[in-house]
Amino acid sequence: MDFLLTYNIVDGVLLWSLTVLAAWLLVVLSWRRVPLWWLAAAWTFTGGALLASLALWVFEFVLDVLTNPPWQVRAWFTSFVGASVLAGVSCRKSPRWKRVLAVAAVPIFAVTTVVGINSYYGLRPTVAALLGISLELPLDINKPALETAISMRVLWRDWELPPNVEPTGGAVP
Repeated sequence: MDFLLTYNIVDGVLLWSLTVLAAWLLVVLSWRRVPLWWLAAAWTFTGGALLASLALWVFEFVLDVLTNPPWQVRAWFTSFVGASVLAGVSCRKSPRWKRVLAVAAVPIFAVTTVVGINSYYGLRPTVAALLGISLELPLDINKPALETAISMRVLWRDWELPPNVEPTGGAVP
């Protein structure tokens, strides 16, 4: 289990594998037995990407939520929305297997986008860091022996005035 959690998702094969899988899913979902199917798929993907660009513009300039994301992050996000819109549109008048594949493709597109954006920033280099799981082992703290533990005597009974302090509270020079 530690191998899976410590797997490097920033530089590894995972990003490329997910990207190839997402591209294959896009081709399968957009494939139709209609002439010029690729044109309809391209327009659908472009419409979704334009919708994502509009959403990014609203978040960045109108609501002031994002602070100028780089073009790589914008490309990942617009590709995710475009692919998700294409998956949603491909469910219409499609066989059952294609609808199931379209529903399963959207989380794959989302994971690919998250890993792609994370690889750009490099903030979470492992699967455990991305999921917020700490792999640090707990500290081995020995309990103190009874002799070194807090003394059981009552302090006010055994306390004596230090020799350099006057009984009225001032220090003796």
